[in-house]
This record gives sequence, structure tokens and C-alpha cells, in this order.
Amino acid sequence: MEDKTYQILNIPFRPHYPGSLDSKMIRPNVSVEEIRGLAGHTLPQWRKFISITRTISTALVSQNPTSTLLGYTYLPTEQKLAIRREIDEECNQQGIPTVSEEVLEWRMDIALGDARRRAGIRNAC
Repeated sequence: MEDKTYQILNIPFRPHYPGSLDSKMIRPNVSVEEIRGLAGHTLPQWRKFISITRTISTALVSQNPTSTLLGYTYLPTEQKLAIRREIDEECNQQGIPTVSEEVLEWRMDIALGDARRRAGIRNAC
């Protein structure tokens, strides 16, 4: 069987993302279906996971409404760990498999960007 993780992940040097220089990064053109497969979720589990991350991202943006650079990769490690614990706890309660750090980073960057747009917050760049 072919290793899908190898096809989906790149391992670049990313000095512009503090604290994640050695982490794997999901390539930009990967499909949502590939990510869902990497996460090991069924479609209903994936939809619930999306809902969980959307709720957490919306709360995070509402707590930091003046931040224009709020992205998961830029958050302090302690805050990422707290978010991870919250998502994992909710997933466990819902019977949803927890996801890898790469999948979580991919999803939270999207979810936080969506939450910023819904709140009318523009990126500083």
C-alpha cells in the first residue's frame, strides 16, 4: 500500500513560522478529501471536526479582535497546546479520532482566517 502521508506532506524549512521549523507542512494544493483521509475521519466525523474548529476559532478571534496577524502558526506554543487540548477533548467526547499536528495546523489556519473575515478583520499584510 502506498504511503499517502508522504504524498500529502512536504518537509520544508519555514523560518517565517516561529516554533515550527522542524514540523511537517501540508502542501498548499492538497484537496480536502486528502486531508480528511489523512485525519482518518468519516464524512460525518469530518463535518463535526470542522464545526468544532470553527467554534474555537470564532471564540479566539472574538477574544482578540484587534489582532490582524492572528494565525495558528503564529500563536505561542502554550496557546496552541491549550487549543489542541480543547479540540482533542471535544473530539473524544464526540467519538471522533484526534488529528495530527499537521492536520490541526492546516485546519486552524483556515478556520482562523475564516473567523477573521466573518468578524471583518483584515490581514496586516
